[in-house]
Amino acid sequence: MTRAELVQEVVDRGYNYVAPVRIGKFIDRAYRKICSRYPWPFLEASTTGVASFEIADLGKVLSVSANETPLPGRDRRWAAGVFPDLTQTGAATFWYLENRTLKVFPVDTAEVTVRYIKRPATLADSDTPVMPEEWQHLLVDFAVIHCLKDDDEVQEGQVLRAEWREELAEMVHAELGPNYQNAEVIIRTGEAGDYL
Repeated sequence: MTRAELVQEVVDRGYNYVAPVRIGKFIDRAYRKICSRYPWPFLEASTTGVASFEIADLGKVLSVSANETPLPGRDRRWAAGVFPDLTQTGAATFWYLENRTLKVFPVDTAEVTVRYIKRPATLADSDTPVMPEEWQHLLVDFAVIHCLKDDDEVQEGQVLRAEWREELAEMVHAELGPNYQNAEVIIRTGEAGDYL
């Protein structure tokens, strides 16, 4: 559905007295809230360039590599404290950010590949959210929660918010963690004295 269709869905639920512009803001808020909450696979992107370069839609960095070698990330304050001259050249050993600009140290001319979670662009009325269509109803429900809040229907809003959270949990289960081959959790077995 497009943003305009999502707004119309809220209107069709009985909120035709709420200005469509206001409903659109509720949809936008829901979209930002859902997209920023988890590292969704539908927000994954990658880019390649010679550092330093800006990544305008950067949300969170997943991995960085240069010369086919993974580079660890560091905080810029730490880097400046340990290496006072961040303009030294050589083979890159780590990356850091200055706002949304990715830099490496030492400064290297090798191509850097960045895999990251992007911040989705603001939706125009004709745009479709990047999230899968089967979960776009959560945007409508969130907008309805805000309409209920505007109408001082707090109890109904709380009920819908609880349902919304349950549906979001289902989305998390469906969309995140498709790798069941390698368990990310280590389960400790045996008794406390077994590990001495």
